[in-house]
Amino acid sequence: MGTGGEWDCASKELLLAREMHAAHSNLLSGIDELSSATQTIRLVSPNEKEDIGKLTEDQRKLLAFPEELSQLQESHEMQRLCCERDLSKSVEKMTFLMNLWYERHQSAHLQCPVCLENLGEEVAVASCGHSYHMDCFEMILKRVSSSTQFKCPKCRKVTASHDMKLGSSLSTVDGTQASIKIFGSWGTKVEALVANILSQPESENSIVFSEFDSMLSIITKALEENGVSFVRLRGAKDFALKLPSFLGPNGPRVLLLPLRRGAEGLNLVEAQHVYLLEPVLNAASEAQAINRVHRIGQTKV
Repeated sequence: MGTGGEWDCASKELLLAREMHAAHSNLLSGIDELSSATQTIRLVSPNEKEDIGKLTEDQRKLLAFPEELSQLQESHEMQRLCCERDLSKSVEKMTFLMNLWYERHQSAHLQCPVCLENLGEEVAVASCGHSYHMDCFEMILKRVSSSTQFKCPKCRKVTASHDMKLGSSLSTVDGTQASIKIFGSWGTKVEALVANILSQPESENSIVFSEFDSMLSIITKALEENGVSFVRLRGAKDFALKLPSFLGPNGPRVLLLPLRRGAEGLNLVEAQHVYLLEPVLNAASEAQAINRVHRIGQTKV
């Protein structure tokens, strides 16, 4: 029995020693990384200005002239402030993810610490990483004397109200489509359009209007390469032959239309999203294009 107890103690001691070794290794690695990122800048004396031409470009970067000191100081101060801000954001994000991981392992459903109800799709996230319903967050701000600071009811850490973050699990235009991989290089506008369409549920359809046939041709190729089903209408014959496939069940997800032909006289309530690729100078034409979808018979808002 005594031998078994000694073996358990030795196992625990070995486990703690491994954790200590890992912690020391991470600390030394961090110190080495900081040391490698440190540059020593030397002030140039008046006597060695003539010899600077003999130095390499890398060696000259480590020299500072007296007349450049104020400019260098301002430049490094700006870099320090930017790095501190980025570090603070990274720490807050890591804390939020760690709390999320911990709470996920504790319970299948995340709960708001204020009302103890399950959290929804959008939450307010404090700098400590704890999440709240938006209504609960606003209620706490109204009750405290200073509405500029939010004190976390769970850990008591104070967060400025303007530093609160919005966490969302929605798959619409809230930034989540930025992680969608787009195949091909099509330009910012077309890639944003394709990403937005891909972020929508497959049961929802979209209509894309453009004043230029060349733009619709580019979008055609982009949708093909990214596996998005679509139908493009050009003339009166296409309207008669191809439009029913979009209006029917299990039809293409996207309808490409020229603005001058497709903005009037059509009832397209089967679609839920309208994209206008260029600014429309005629407000009536823009309203007509949107009203192809937003009209009587539309069942989704």
